[in-house]
Amino acid sequence: MFVRYSVDLPQIIVCGSQSSGKSSTLESLSGIAFPTAEGLCTRFATELILRRGEKSELKVQIQPSAKRSEEERIRLLKFCEKQSDQKSFPKIIEAAKSELGLSGTGPDAKNYCTDVLRIESISPSAPNLTLVDLPGLFGASDKDQSDDDAALVEDLVVGYMKQSRSIILAVISADNNFANQPVTKFARKIDPLGRTLGLITKPDKIERLGEREILCGHGLQWECQTLTVEQQGEREETFFSNSGWKDALDSSQLGATALKDRLRDALWKHINEGLPSVKYDVQAGIKDCTSKLKQLGKSRSIRKEKHTYLHQISGKLSKMIQAAIDGVYADPFFAPFPGQEDAFDRRLRAKVQLILTAYAKDMSTYGHALEIVEDDEEPTRKTNFILRTPYLKKVETSMIECRGRELPGTFNPMVVGDSFSQCKPWVKSPKTWLRRYMKLQQQRSTKC
Repeated sequence: MFVRYSVDLPQIIVCGSQSSGKSSTLESLSGIAFPTAEGLCTRFATELILRRGEKSELKVQIQPSAKRSEEERIRLLKFCEKQSDQKSFPKIIEAAKSELGLSGTGPDAKNYCTDVLRIESISPSAPNLTLVDLPGLFGASDKDQSDDDAALVEDLVVGYMKQSRSIILAVISADNNFANQPVTKFARKIDPLGRTLGLITKPDKIERLGEREILCGHGLQWECQTLTVEQQGEREETFFSNSGWKDALDSSQLGATALKDRLRDALWKHINEGLPSVKYDVQAGIKDCTSKLKQLGKSRSIRKEKHTYLHQISGKLSKMIQAAIDGVYADPFFAPFPGQEDAFDRRLRAKVQLILTAYAKDMSTYGHALEIVEDDEEPTRKTNFILRTPYLKKVETSMIECRGRELPGTFNPMVVGDSFSQCKPWVKSPKTWLRRYMKLQQQRSTKC
């Protein structure tokens, strides 16, 4: 199921304007009595999965949209209704609508949502089809629908139509001008290659058939909901036998029964053509999921497993830091490759050696208060220098002035302290380089 919603699979999407007959079309195809009076099934995308089986079974679930919060997703995924017959289907739809938050009133009430209602229907006479019924397009807002609702529905419909593996079943009402129905505009714009099948509903409402309007289309008459699906089929067959539609379209383009066969054949052909690319996408998705699962590691559901995992991480970090300190760069973490141009910054000992070399050079050049210059040489500084002879004379004078109880031939140790005035720059320079070293350590720890 999870692959189904991460890979676009071949499917038939049913789209059209409001009151164009989409829900009645689905009823004719599935045999399920969709509630059309309130438009309950057109407030959200409805995925209808029809499968043939010996026993009738109906299962309804909600697939939350990506816009939902994690809490809402968990709540909506719990919604699951199963029935052995279809009589209670309208009540299930009403319950799903309430669960999706579409049954409220007031200014903050929602009319539409981007979640998907997933209906699996199994019956002996069901065709093997999967269809997605989308909310009906509309342009003008009213007291029940706003301009924002119209934009949301349009984005939803266009998003499905843009899926290249979808067959577009464009439902067009015969009692409305072909050019006035927005689904035709979107189909021409989005689908220039011809994966759209036009479905004309309410053919009894049109008096004159136009060749351009029925080209590559399919005619379908639908009746009121008081008739059963079988009765509607009989009425439909009688109508097409006695109308001009039988001359305008081939028999394979008339009626719900022919539509089932046509959709099944179209979907089968579409699946065969798109299977290689679907297979590639599925394999790529499996590979990506496997890679992500591998990165997550083993399950850590209990406290002991979490402690063990953290201990392993701290152990690896300690080994990595020790390797960086020792200058052993065998681990790929220290190797340069595309996307990891900062590999040298990870090599802590090499980086520190570079800093210490620069520090030694800095101390050699600027580590003394006065530059002592040989008498016959030129100073490298313009200020703060002294010739060697005057400096020695200064030291000699200092030794004389600091005489104390020392024995002849020795000197007062205080002279050494006075001479250390040359080391005044040592206070500032080491602090500067120490800050650089600490910054390097912080960067290194972050990258580990």
